[in-house]
Amino acid sequence: MRNRRDKGLFLGLCLLWAGLASAADDFRLLTVPRHIPERGNVNSYVLLCESNRYSFIPPAGWFVRVEAAQRSVIFTSRDHTATLSLTMAEAPAQTGVEPKPEALRELVEGRFPEARVVQEFGCHSGAGSGKAFDLEQTVKSNKVVARRLALVPVSKGRAEFLLVYPPQKTAALHAAFGNMLTSFRPERGPEDRKE
Repeated sequence: MRNRRDKGLFLGLCLLWAGLASAADDFRLLTVPRHIPERGNVNSYVLLCESNRYSFIPPAGWFVRVEAAQRSVIFTSRDHTATLSLTMAEAPAQTGVEPKPEALRELVEGRFPEARVVQEFGCHSGAGSGKAFDLEQTVKSNKVVARRLALVPVSKGRAEFLLVYPPQKTAALHAAFGNMLTSFRPERGPEDRKE
């Protein structure tokens, strides 16, 4: 009897591992060198997310970490005071329906209930337009943490860009955020290109 239980446990673990490996295979980040006339050679990334590909240019010199299970790529500034994450979120099955601004605001307020929405505005990426929010939150010892969140509709969901930073570095970090956001675009694969 014990042998049968051990085989069942082993089989269950194998299936779990296969499922996790499959999820990781559906979300991968590749480094691709690019030449930009105004900047010279830069590292860019191609994000493979299921059957979609997206390219973008990250902030220069930031550390990168991929969390495939959360479908996120997280960049950390060199001084470790800010993070900029890109998460590919699945949207409810309302294909072709643009979410209403009120629904997006409710989503943001639900995700960050302790934060205060300071500003909301339209944002633009190479993948299309979306909605962005600036938030502030007071944490331990009356320290203020700022967030900028952009939600951009993409195929099968939305791209969520989240910058978390100290407010005294707003200008430089908003520029890094904007550069990554505007560089984000769908990428055609080799099989999609006509010769």
